[in-house]
Amino acid sequence: MGVVAAALTGCGAAPSHPAISSVTVLNVVPTRLRWVTFDGMRIPEADQGPHDPDSVHPTGFDHSPTGAALAAINATVRLSVANDRQWPDICRLNVAPGPGRDAFALDRVQVSLDRVVQPGEAEQVIGYRVRAYNGWGADVDIFTAAPDRSELVTYTQVAWTATNDDWGLVLPDPSDPGQPDRKTPIAAIPRGGVVLDTHYR
Repeated sequence: MGVVAAALTGCGAAPSHPAISSVTVLNVVPTRLRWVTFDGMRIPEADQGPHDPDSVHPTGFDHSPTGAALAAINATVRLSVANDRQWPDICRLNVAPGPGRDAFALDRVQVSLDRVVQPGEAEQVIGYRVRAYNGWGADVDIFTAAPDRSELVTYTQVAWTATNDDWGLVLPDPSDPGQPDRKTPIAAIPRGGVVLDTHYR
């Protein structure tokens, strides 16, 4: 299992309580899509966020399904590969408060990760699907391609946090025994999903 394959599995939150959609179109292609590199990983950015750029923990995502999706991808990837100096601020600014964040911090402080992901070593983001959205929360499926070109989906949730006035990744509560698998293989990005990496496809 690659570096991000393992890390993403721990960062995603399974859709145990889907939000109720209150908008008509959940999956809109981001405008002026661009890619930034963080510790060897490519992360999508667009007009819908982040609006407050930072090389480690950018913030400011639109209060919309597209903003929620970009925030979910941003936080999941960055938290997965952040080194020992970077992860505390990412956790504070890009992750929603709660037992999942607390448990992650307790586990993360006990390990050391201080190397950049090398090319061909880990999964790469290729797209997403917003499955549910209601303004206060969203269920976002993140599609990735493994080094062997197999494709996977990581189920995540984000919540609109009043403290940051932004989306925060909801990490799974380890005390919840009902958490299903957060990462599964797929044959292809499902119909209705947004393809971000057109070069891959």
